Amino acid sequence: MAQALTMVGDYRAAFSQAEQGAKLYESEKHRMLDFQIASDPGVTMRGFWAWGLWHQGYPDRASKIAQEVLRYAHRQDAHPYHSLGLALHLIGMTAIAERRVSEAEALGSEAVSVGNEHGFPTISGTGLILRGWALARRGSNGAAAESIHNGIRVAGLLSYKPIFLGLLAEALALTGRIEEGLTVLSEALAIAEASGVRGNDAELHRLRGDLLNRLPSPDWTEIEASYRTALRIAREQGTRGFELRAAVSLAHLLSGRGRGNEARDLLAPIYGWFTEGFDTADLKKARALLDKLS
Repeated sequence: MAQALTMVGDYRAAFSQAEQGAKLYESEKHRMLDFQIASDPGVTMRGFWAWGLWHQGYPDRASKIAQEVLRYAHRQDAHPYHSLGLALHLIGMTAIAERRVSEAEALGSEAVSVGNEHGFPTISGTGLILRGWALARRGSNGAAAESIHNGIRVAGLLSYKPIFLGLLAEALALTGRIEEGLTVLSEALAIAEASGVRGNDAELHRLRGDLLNRLPSPDWTEIEASYRTALRIAREQGTRGFELRAAVSLAHLLSGRGRGNEARDLLAPIYGWFTEGFDTADLKKARALLDKLS
């Protein structure tokens, strides 16, 4: 339930399910379940709990749970797929959400190694995506986008495809391939609409606004509409992580268009809600913008 609700974008209900499952889990009592259901609840429940904590607006707590999951998955008797592979996948998604580049790169490299060694293309494909995203954030050239593209092909995870395509579009944009990135985002949104996997819609619309903003002749009305759509979806779905990110993008646009007071009034209450995670990239960016607008 937690996984399904995350994918469709009901983050409030997803977080409740993941938290409940994580607290019910007892390692000694439930460890054999991973061989019966092909998924270790100690990894999946707590992994989705960590991811959900980020969406709920608690990045520090998300990181703490994520590291606990990773230590658990590295135990000596852990199954290479049911425990370790799934942990690398889920914790990698949390690392990307928090913009922790070095962590995502390390998790991606380990996932590629584990997937290749044990013949798990889903895990090795996810690893290529994590590693490619990290390379893009470090300023690499087309190798980053190629790694993500190959990872999507190898992993074959339809329920994650809108998320992965969003990462590909981000990588393409970072290398200046704006038109290609916009095409990928259109594909991602179409897949999300057709499949019901709408949990990344807010981020996809925000990215669309960012890419439109980098065209030679930007349409400011269309860009603002993309950001406002992202903000609305994030609020409806209950993801404060995506809400903050959309608000920062929109506030930047408004500030640049001479609407500084409007930008500050939009961003300040969203930033003010947070009580932790002030060393994360998104909150640092929000703080810097608010200081500029004050």
